[in-house]
Amino acid sequence: MECLVDSGATHSFVHSRVAATGGLKLNPASKLSVTLANGSLVESVSRSFLRLEIPGGISEQPVVIEQHVRVLPDLTSDVILGMDWL
Repeated sequence: MECLVDSGATHSFVHSRVAATGGLKLNPASKLSVTLANGSLVESVSRSFLRLEIPGGISEQPVVIEQHVRVLPDLTSDVILGMDWL
């Protein structure tokens, strides 16, 4: 899974394909219009909760990231962690 930390993103996102194949529970959310880096406009109408474990941190313990994410199609990465995570 590819995860991008984007300080220019106001929210955190997960690709709809990753949400489907990963079995993430989707919850309805208010419509959010998002302008992607390529200038295209897409809408998110659902959100989910994502838990990532990154192996081998400084203490050799996994780094755990838990974050509410908006679901979007057509992302360039599987997950984008935005300012709400930072």
